Amino acid sequence: MAPEKNYNKISSTALDVAFARAYFTDMPYTWEIFKEVSNLVRVPLNLRAPSWLIRMATIFQRSNEHVAGLEIRYLSTNAMLESLGDEWAIVEIAAGISPRSLEWAGHRALYIETDLPGMIETKQELFNTIAAKKGLSDNPNHFFMQVNALDPNDWDLLGQTYFAKHDLSIAVVNEGLLSYLSREEKLRLRDNIKEFFTKYAVELSWITPDFTDRAGTNYLSKHYQKNTERKTGRAFDRFANREEVTAFLKEGGFQVDFSQDESILDKLTCIPKLHLQRERIRAILSSYQPCVARLG
Repeated sequence: MAPEKNYNKISSTALDVAFARAYFTDMPYTWEIFKEVSNLVRVPLNLRAPSWLIRMATIFQRSNEHVAGLEIRYLSTNAMLESLGDEWAIVEIAAGISPRSLEWAGHRALYIETDLPGMIETKQELFNTIAAKKGLSDNPNHFFMQVNALDPNDWDLLGQTYFAKHDLSIAVVNEGLLSYLSREEKLRLRDNIKEFFTKYAVELSWITPDFTDRAGTNYLSKHYQKNTERKTGRAFDRFANREEVTAFLKEGGFQVDFSQDESILDKLTCIPKLHLQRERIRAILSSYQPCVARLG
């Protein structure tokens, strides 16, 4: 039997997100990712035979707010990165099995994916496999690196390895991480990013939809959150409102702007796929869009 390597590092929550993106949206590379991950780990029965879930999803629309949120936060974050241009370097922390780097394969920007050991090794294998099958051109400026985002020494090693010349604009991006961190861990992450920017960046942006990711209010959303907390052994921690986010970032020396991009609504593939009510999704649009933090 072939060794499992580090495939067990693919968390159940990452698998859930990969499933939702693959079956409920038409986001690029999401089906390929879910298919490859399914070859690496044991996929639960409900994710292997999901026809009943798909039927329920189209009937009970309120249960799909989190699916729309996954696509909103991803597309909105991409739009913010696209607006920066290829002269900006991108550092994605807790990259997991996100398809973002596959979409960026044709760019010439410096793109560094980071995550914990095991997960980042698995992500690199997934990326290489899918890129080869899809015939994606190689980006010599795309790298993978083991980084614990809560460890300042790892951030310093990242800076010394790729940004020692201090001549690049750097965008740090994370999606789907902050809810799992305690308030004290969020503070450590904030201060690590500030120190990294101060030491290595000419111009900088911290782009994340995680601060504004809201808790669902219906029964199914609450059930999903409790189930995720049980799987991860971590209680979700979210800021109550934008004022609290702004205060938290300001205490760390950051100024913050919140994205308000209405055009994302027209790009959501989950709306026709799940027959969602457009105005219902419009109402939650801003809640899942990223904020941009810069040092004041």
